Amino acid sequence: MKRDIIKNHIRGELAQEISQILLQRIEAGFYPPGGKIDSIRQIASSLGVSTVSVQNALKLLKEKGVVKAVPGSGVIVDESYSKEMRVCNIAFVFPEIAIRPDILQFEDWVINSEIHLGLFRGAELYGAKINFLHLNEKMPEGGFMKKMKEIRENDAAFFVGRELFDVQKELAREMPVLNVISEYDELPPEICRVSSANREALRRIAGQARECGCRSAGIISFCRRNYSEDDPGFRVMRLQQQLFMQYCKEEGIEVSPGRNWELYENRDYGQELRTLLKNDPPEFIFCNYSYLTGELYESCRDLGIRIGEDIRIMAKSPGLIFTGLKPAVTYMKPPVAEMAVESVKYVCKYLRGKLRREELQIPPLSYDFIQGASALPKQ
Repeated sequence: MKRDIIKNHIRGELAQEISQILLQRIEAGFYPPGGKIDSIRQIASSLGVSTVSVQNALKLLKEKGVVKAVPGSGVIVDESYSKEMRVCNIAFVFPEIAIRPDILQFEDWVINSEIHLGLFRGAELYGAKINFLHLNEKMPEGGFMKKMKEIRENDAAFFVGRELFDVQKELAREMPVLNVISEYDELPPEICRVSSANREALRRIAGQARECGCRSAGIISFCRRNYSEDDPGFRVMRLQQQLFMQYCKEEGIEVSPGRNWELYENRDYGQELRTLLKNDPPEFIFCNYSYLTGELYESCRDLGIRIGEDIRIMAKSPGLIFTGLKPAVTYMKPPVAEMAVESVKYVCKYLRGKLRREELQIPPLSYDFIQGASALPKQ
């Protein structure tokens, strides 16, 4: 380092700049954790400054907990600070061969894309590295074991949903495992749940029905042909139906089993939806499956039902699927990217010794309310 790089500073500024140079050397590994810093004379000579300036710089680093003086050894890099500065490697494990809209359903692709953005943002904020790893239980055994080895080379693993559940439980015995999953799903205690506040969102939707002045409400859900009573997705759907109806009753809004509409994949659900709307339309509809929102809009147009006037509509969704729908949809947007950012934050805090294992619990994050013209409050 040439003298002219840091010349012409007053004493305080010079000490600050020398401390930054030393800090860069520490973070680059030039001075390893627990390793000895060069002597004051050596540093002063290499930078072309006085020993007093170096002493002041080291004092600043001691105050920050970066270095400490050890009798008989000199000044060394504090190992606790090095742990604080460690890069945390987090594996994002996914079973799909690629995260593309032609492989995933559109809404799932949007959610995964937001998770990616959140992980990258969290890595930038909290000093982590995200490693994307494809793992599928149908892989040949050799390829599967190789991928498992790659995952184990990380400090933590991040999953989405119920797939690869046995893998998650196995890894959770060795490292922190986080799972983006519904707050309703059962999850072993050793896996850290990452979820959004779904009950709170349903209560907000029921509250919006009241604010719109609606006296009756209904809910539309979608059932896949392979659903069974034991299917976790089916149980979550039924629970959301029950909660929404309960919250509507608490708001003084009429709901009845006859307006709890379930449309099935193996039927002409478009025609079935138009029949339901024609025979017994409620004043407010919560679309419990965002893909049906477009079908609901089309059915209302076919029947001459004015959305936002004759009927109010709300949904839960990341929202991109509503592009082009008019009037604009009122919906609750899950905080997907924010959940990923929080996951990285909590994992890094744990790996750096700021959290105990039992404290690695991420509180559910609230949905964002997006006001559209499909469910405006009553004036």
